[in-house]
Amino acid sequence: MDTLVKDGQSLLQRYEALQQQGRKLRARNAAESLGVSEAELVASRIGLGVTRLRNDAKAILKEVKTLGEVMALTRNEHCVHERKGCYQKIGFNGSMGLAVNEEIDLRLFMHHWSSIFAVEESGRHSLQFFDRSGTAAHKIYLTDASDAAAYRALVSKFSDCPQVEELALEAYPEPSPPLADSDIDIQGLESAWRALKDTHDFHALLATYKVQREQALRLVSDDLAKPLSTESPRRLLEAARDSQCEIMVFVGNRACIQIHSGPVTNLRATPGWF
Repeated sequence: MDTLVKDGQSLLQRYEALQQQGRKLRARNAAESLGVSEAELVASRIGLGVTRLRNDAKAILKEVKTLGEVMALTRNEHCVHERKGCYQKIGFNGSMGLAVNEEIDLRLFMHHWSSIFAVEESGRHSLQFFDRSGTAAHKIYLTDASDAAAYRALVSKFSDCPQVEELALEAYPEPSPPLADSDIDIQGLESAWRALKDTHDFHALLATYKVQREQALRLVSDDLAKPLSTESPRRLLEAARDSQCEIMVFVGNRACIQIHSGPVTNLRATPGWF
């Protein structure tokens, strides 16, 4: 049964009409245009190239290694991160997951992961994971080097669940407003910041001083953080390419952080993206 009927049209019908306009939109942007979550948009196509999978992300992720080389994709509103490789090492400690391989390097926050789908679209096959609000958490695409038979076996194994469109979505609460700048102990924050020995302790530092990340970056002295132009990331990447300096790039959302470690070589601009 089609869901989210509006003006007499189902979500699927409205999506098809949007496609017929000739606009090449990523699924995330198409869902935004239609006023729904991306997970709802995917679910509207169940039986039309989309199969709903059992909500057992940990078990599915552990079996992705059988697919061989795949492409991992993690994104947020500002950036898309793609990396090809194999999911050879992945483990979980409660709701925290970790995949550390030469190519695939992930930090996983499993309490956010919710609905899961196998998707075939334009000849591409993927596993797509969404958080509780219906926002994409992580996607895994087959490549020419992937084991297609192993993919079909995985989908068959985990499709033993009702093939229904309805999703139990819940909106995340709005973040608490920051404290006023005048209420932040800036001197103490700077002193503790300079005493840090490990970058992983930065989050705890922010919590100790009850300051939000961007607020902290704005308030401290220039030797700790200072504003740059929006062209700076592009110049940084170009400099890394030209000098063959290896860097790390972290792209994350509330459910997943994906990491690139190494050189960057192929840079190019496309409309709206670099």
